[in-house]
Amino acid sequence: MISPLPLFTYGSLTHPEVLHILLGRLPASKPAEAPNHQARALPDKPYPVLVPTPEATTRGVLLTDLTEQEKRLLDVFEGPIYMPTEIAVLTDQGSLEATAYAVTVSEAENLRAKEPWSQSRLIAEMRDFLEDCERFRKTYEE
Repeated sequence: MISPLPLFTYGSLTHPEVLHILLGRLPASKPAEAPNHQARALPDKPYPVLVPTPEATTRGVLLTDLTEQEKRLLDVFEGPIYMPTEIAVLTDQGSLEATAYAVTVSEAENLRAKEPWSQSRLIAEMRDFLEDCERFRKTYEE
């Protein structure tokens, strides 16, 4: 079942270029933070995983007007390692419930995701990543 909650994004989905390629538009959004969660680097990947981590905070963007069809597309794009998970996020309007693509602590260990992630990893590979997004979108439409 698709969650009616807004989507907290923290990695590639915070970039307007990525969202535009995948969705064909820029959804309404606002800055948000996920307390007690850390974006961790995946070995050999430019994008992160979100892991429950006490005393950590991950900054991101809350997408507030995604359609069910867009959420399904993003579920497929994010792939099988991420589970849509309900988390509390902070915005300028206080604490809200949101969905985020996250992994458990044990899954993070299995993926060797131990180090904090930086946007610079994605930015360094953005051109290739955008091409991957375009290929995904074409395949998804078929």
